[in-house]
Amino acid sequence: GKQLILFVDELNMLHRAVWGDQPPIELLRQWVDSGGWYAELLFRRIVDMTFVGACGPPGGGRQDVTNRFLRHLNIVGATPLSDASLERIFSTPLVHHLRAAAYSDEV
Repeated sequence: GKQLILFVDELNMLHRAVWGDQPPIELLRQWVDSGGWYAELLFRRIVDMTFVGACGPPGGGRQDVTNRFLRHLNIVGATPLSDASLERIFSTPLVHHLRAAAYSDEV
């Protein structure tokens, strides 16, 4: 009756093995393909689990993630925000909070 969200950051930082595979990625692909893993000769079905991954573009130590794994995912790309945009996003709620709480101007 519970659900799990599995978040893997820097998904493409895994180095390739001699044959070009990425064993940790292959374990995730096996779960996506089959719905579970084999453990001690028994198949363990994993239910109610959502996978979320984050990675940057290849280069600088980041590897390409295999297409065998990427075919199962919805890819969402985002451009980096400018400093002015980040300042507006984070300062707006802060300013409203400080006004609402009647802090002095020094705060």
